[in-house]
Amino acid sequence: MVRGGVAPASLVVSASATIAPVSVIQSLRRSGSLERPVGVAIGVAAVVALAGGLALVGHWSAGLGLLVFAAATMVCLRWPTVSLVAFLLAAYLPDALINAAARPATGVLQGQNSGTWGQPFAGLQVSDVVLLAMAVATFLLVLRRYRQRDDASPTMRLTMWLPVALLGLWLLAEVARNVERFGIAAPGEFRFQYLQLAVVPYLCVVARDRAVQRRAFWTMIVGTLVVPLALVPVIGAIKGWSIGPYSRFFPASASLGIFFALGALVLAKARRSITTPVWAIAAVTCAAGVLMFLDGHRSVWMAAAAAVATALLIGALPRRSVRTLGVPVVAALCVSVAVSWVALAELPVPSATSASVAPISSVSPAPSPSSAGAPSASGGSSTGESAVGYVRTRSTAFVDPAADADSSWRLAVWHAALRQIERSPIVGVGFGGYWRFVVPRSISPIPITVQPHDVYLQTWLKTGAVGLVLYLGSVAGALVFMVRSWRRSRRSGDPTTTVMLATGLVVLVSASLFMVVYSFTYAALLWVGLGLAAAATPPSGDRPAAD
Repeated sequence: MVRGGVAPASLVVSASATIAPVSVIQSLRRSGSLERPVGVAIGVAAVVALAGGLALVGHWSAGLGLLVFAAATMVCLRWPTVSLVAFLLAAYLPDALINAAARPATGVLQGQNSGTWGQPFAGLQVSDVVLLAMAVATFLLVLRRYRQRDDASPTMRLTMWLPVALLGLWLLAEVARNVERFGIAAPGEFRFQYLQLAVVPYLCVVARDRAVQRRAFWTMIVGTLVVPLALVPVIGAIKGWSIGPYSRFFPASASLGIFFALGALVLAKARRSITTPVWAIAAVTCAAGVLMFLDGHRSVWMAAAAAVATALLIGALPRRSVRTLGVPVVAALCVSVAVSWVALAELPVPSATSASVAPISSVSPAPSPSSAGAPSASGGSSTGESAVGYVRTRSTAFVDPAADADSSWRLAVWHAALRQIERSPIVGVGFGGYWRFVVPRSISPIPITVQPHDVYLQTWLKTGAVGLVLYLGSVAGALVFMVRSWRRSRRSGDPTTTVMLATGLVVLVSASLFMVVYSFTYAALLWVGLGLAAAATPPSGDRPAAD
């Protein structure tokens, strides 16, 4: 029996041993020396002097934090792959493994639903430091390229960077307006919900070199697909080998990340940018298919359908790959359905009454997008059931939302959020108040204190119609820019760059639908950022990644 902090420690050590060595060593080996040594020396001296001054007046923790943050920013500037690995270890993997490491649903673990490793430092988690360093590095790189006029075309600046910059300024204004009222809770809530958006412009700016793109591609495949699948035996040993919506291996965000990485891998093989054997891709497809089916995340099923439709619509898969790759992948999916059928009949499938799941309405504001989920529709039993009955039960939300507990919960929260939006529809309520939705007692006898599981309502409520329009404008600008780049490069572009562009385009459309019933997901933001970087890569592909 594993309790408390033992599980996170073992899981992160396993993940670190798998991801870190190759990516970190390659990045350090290929990074080169720092340019402009005089400017770097002046900057380092200024940071050290400021940190020393803070320590002398008694604020030694702030001085130490400044040094750590400066070092993290330098890493983000010089070694993009290292920063990506750090983000996966600090933010993505804890979020992906939260069901095993912190959920008390199985009665095996008792832990806090923190969604991150370690204790906060001055109110910041390790993932927050990485995200803030990425944001500062993005600003410095954009400023440098603007001064040297070596960035993308004016079309990119107008359609994508302008709405993104306006959105960032508006979000900061929504934080500032409530600082006097809520204190540190104002930037704290912004950090929980929107700081993660910083990975998109960071990757778009820093991953312009094809060598960096290849390393980032494999880092994403390993970190969001290979490592989670490799840790399934560990997760099963920790939480027990029951399955179904009340005993999941991964949260919806991680399950979606597995699907996106699998799609990128299949697309890369179809476009001949990798040499991975077909049988290995088929085996991974089978394993991922079993997990996505048994975990029963209907939002992931919906997003996966949208992703497949988008990939077919834009012609992401070459026709020549249908027979050589399409047939084995489809066969692997059929095998995964058969395996899932047997698993549902043989393994326990806890129901709502048999699983010890804490009521969602009693959960405090979640610090990560997937650390608290809505109660799922009761489906399954402690002795197992047929696959047909499982699918029928899990599909109730699509045909009769009122008859499904999960959908009823979401609809009630959405109605409560709309009532709050009516108070300030134009500029929103700002950050700092967190969430408090009063719903009918049949849904929850106490107010619900988690996010509304809808990015659009969440953005409208917190930032008003102004913030929602700016967010939608940013998404539309990114979509237009990637579509134009895809039309130019899908036939003659570099294979890896083309794969990342297609993946980012598919993920952007799919995640936009997924976020109707969920919050932001790390994997989606990472793939979109890499897709934008591929779209902005010049034909020669020889632009340095960062200076």
